[in-house]
Amino acid sequence: MSSRKVIFYRVQDSIMPTDMWVRMCQCGPGPRESLPTSRHSSLPRFLLLGLPFLFCSGREPALFKRPQPHFITPRLASAPATAVTQFTPPHCALALLHSLTGKHSSGSASGCARQPCLYRLCPHPLLLDSSSSLPNGRQRPQPCSHRRIAVLSAPRREAAAVPELGARSAMAGRLVLALPVLLFLLLVGHCRGGKIGICYGRNADDLPGPDKVAQLIQQQSIKYVRIYDTNIDVIKAFANTGVELMVGVPNSDLLAFAQYQSNVDTWLKNSILPYYPATMITYITVGAEVTESPVNVSGLVVPAMRNVHTALKKAGLHKKITISSTHSLGILSRSFPPSAGAFNSSYAHFLKPLLEFLVENQAPFMVDLYPYYAYQNSPSNVSLNYALFSPQSQDVIDPNTGLVYSNMFDAQVDSIFFALMALNFKTLKIMVTESGWPNKGAAKETGATPDNAQTYNTNLIRHVVNDSGTPAKPGEEIDVYIFSLFNENRKPGIESERNWGLFFPDQSSIYSLDWTGRGNVDVMTGANITSANGTWCIASANASETDLQNALNWACGPGNVDCSAIQPSQPCYQPDTLASHASYAFNSYYQQNGANVVACDFGGAGIRTTKDPSYDTCVYLAAGSKMSTMNSTSLPARSGSSPNPSAKCVTSLLFMLAVAVAAVML
Repeated sequence: MSSRKVIFYRVQDSIMPTDMWVRMCQCGPGPRESLPTSRHSSLPRFLLLGLPFLFCSGREPALFKRPQPHFITPRLASAPATAVTQFTPPHCALALLHSLTGKHSSGSASGCARQPCLYRLCPHPLLLDSSSSLPNGRQRPQPCSHRRIAVLSAPRREAAAVPELGARSAMAGRLVLALPVLLFLLLVGHCRGGKIGICYGRNADDLPGPDKVAQLIQQQSIKYVRIYDTNIDVIKAFANTGVELMVGVPNSDLLAFAQYQSNVDTWLKNSILPYYPATMITYITVGAEVTESPVNVSGLVVPAMRNVHTALKKAGLHKKITISSTHSLGILSRSFPPSAGAFNSSYAHFLKPLLEFLVENQAPFMVDLYPYYAYQNSPSNVSLNYALFSPQSQDVIDPNTGLVYSNMFDAQVDSIFFALMALNFKTLKIMVTESGWPNKGAAKETGATPDNAQTYNTNLIRHVVNDSGTPAKPGEEIDVYIFSLFNENRKPGIESERNWGLFFPDQSSIYSLDWTGRGNVDVMTGANITSANGTWCIASANASETDLQNALNWACGPGNVDCSAIQPSQPCYQPDTLASHASYAFNSYYQQNGANVVACDFGGAGIRTTKDPSYDTCVYLAAGSKMSTMNSTSLPARSGSSPNPSAKCVTSLLFMLAVAVAAVML
């Protein structure tokens, strides 16, 4: 057996002034060699699973520094023996480094013994330093808690004391192969992201039939739909479409459902079982906003839910279909500031058993949230920009927590979260089963316009898809159903009540909406919107210099607009005025984002025009130009928002796939 020596490295914690020692197992003496290219090389290679790669080879590993904290890939020739990089893992993880050997490259017949080396990694940037002598004495660093690196090694041993390859080493080898697969599957689940669905209300006498509606929803690639009953024609229309359906038990049926189990069993037998699983029914809402009902039926909700659960259990579907009940924000007695969110004590008789049922069955707390009403009912306290997710809105700071809110939606979600936390139910997932903005209203409802509806829903979708979370729960994915698919002309109340739809009865869109949250796509054709014919975006004459400057800075920065044309000596520098430069930048952003009305908002600093603002050699982008057909840049993200999860997940999945392949090849 070839000789084997153990080399200790000092690990320096760049945050805490602490030296640690890590054991590196290396095969016997010999000159330093380049990183091997053959899988049959005798030189050991270390793979750090789930984190940046750490490659070792040769006899005396040397430090191989890189200026940027990126993955270090193996060099195929003349590479230093060890490649390491500084990195900060997101949380403590257990990493397995396994030394794999084969035939000795220098001709040794026996090769090297193999032995796994383990250490625990903690969330601090770590830098592997050059090899050093052993610490004095036999003591080794103590295992870390959550802030240190634990070195799992024994005192230095001679070669004869190192065991040959056996069951423990073979098990470690199998673990090397299994861990990437397990981590890959975990990442697939993690990358689901927030879901965007649509509410399909039918309180109208001019709507297309369910079959046509199902086709429309498929054309828009909408995967989640909420209906408010169990209409058989609607349920059948969504069979074999891949659309997940949330069905409802109306408030009018709660008494029958709460009183007799047989009523629920019959309902399930007639309305659900014949069409499942061809129609993918995933949720049943038992009652809707019962606290707003003119008849007090709140006490019937939990008994009805339990009977529905019993019926599903008899059919073997209680783990496939989730039961909950929807609520309005009126269930709170206080919602501002968000940290003071509290449930109305008069609902305690049904609320506590309801929450216990949800926890017991791993169901979400469902709530309908409408920033529009907060703005409409109190425009002096809630600005339109704040309600619309506008980047120009004034942030609101919660005085109790210091959390900063840039939009009303997040504030409403967090008020529910804090109310749940006050009752010790903070682990409940919150699902928003209705949210939207009216496209038309009465004369006094000045905020109910197609432009505002498009702005709100576009920004809401982006907020959800980006997994921005909320200030209290950053990065937390949340599912949202937009209200509503159609205007409903038979709904009672003020004008706006009948005008929340995205589509007219003839299935043409009231305004375009991008369901992906990452571009601007016409919801009727699915094609990229290149430009509204003959429209440009320029600075509004009514905008203040401060607003123009802030919007210009954003457009040329986070907005990814190429502003080189308005630099000195460039075609659009003259006239050297703020309005002129802002107009050029605004229009560039507007056109490269599909000439969408939302992209010319800039907090009210932008305005659309049908007159081409080009002059002399300064040419403003227009429909059909190369830049105007590019995929859009997302609206500006507020501080604390998360990067696009698709990019993060794709990167993570590709990385884990590479790890899996590397492990197999090793």
